[in-house]
Amino acid sequence: MQPGRVGKSVPELLLFTLEELKKGDFQRFKWPLNNSVLDGFCHIPKAQLEHTEREDTVDIMVQAYELKGVVRMSLEILRKMNLNILAERLQTESLSGILSSCYVVIASVKPVCKNTGERRKERNVLFAGEEMQKVQQDQSCSVVCTEELQTALKPLQEKLEDLNIIKQTCDQTAEHIKSQAQTTERQIREAFENLHQFLQEEEDARIAALREEEEQKSQLMRQKIEEISRDIITFRHTQSHP
Repeated sequence: MQPGRVGKSVPELLLFTLEELKKGDFQRFKWPLNNSVLDGFCHIPKAQLEHTEREDTVDIMVQAYELKGVVRMSLEILRKMNLNILAERLQTESLSGILSSCYVVIASVKPVCKNTGERRKERNVLFAGEEMQKVQQDQSCSVVCTEELQTALKPLQEKLEDLNIIKQTCDQTAEHIKSQAQTTERQIREAFENLHQFLQEEEDARIAALREEEEQKSQLMRQKIEEISRDIITFRHTQSHP
């Protein structure tokens, strides 16, 4: 948080933010206010904002949307203008300002004396009325603080919900990738096992065919040798007995 903004109220913080806008950006900021960019928020008539400066614009926004809507509307417009740095700063500072003001309210509350009977005797009716008015003011301030806190926390809650959805999607995607990898690995192993089985069967078939061919050729050679051997015997017998 920048110096000089500590403990400031939401309207003051919004005014600081608008003062950082250039003239053209300030006019662009006012345009959505005439068109109600958020559901549930009424638009502000163009005539009320046409020639207003930054401080008057803040006052009109507070009157139209109250404190609980001013922060949300401003954050939405700044983000639509792609002024995310200003939006984040306003969100952080408004939350810090709300917490600080709530601390002031809590710190200002004094404990009640147990001996209430004696205190009532010592105080007059006027003083009691003043104390009651002070309590009512503190209660009103507490309500405003609660509304401002809820308003400032709502964008954070929405962002947290978005992050949870993104995380859930990432978890599902990671699980899908893991499952897909396991399925592909199983398919690759099955394909190579089938290929290995096919090659083994092909190897066995070719070796069997080779051995069968060898046996056939060897049988043929044995027959040839036997025929030649018989011819030799016959030739010798004829030669010895002319």
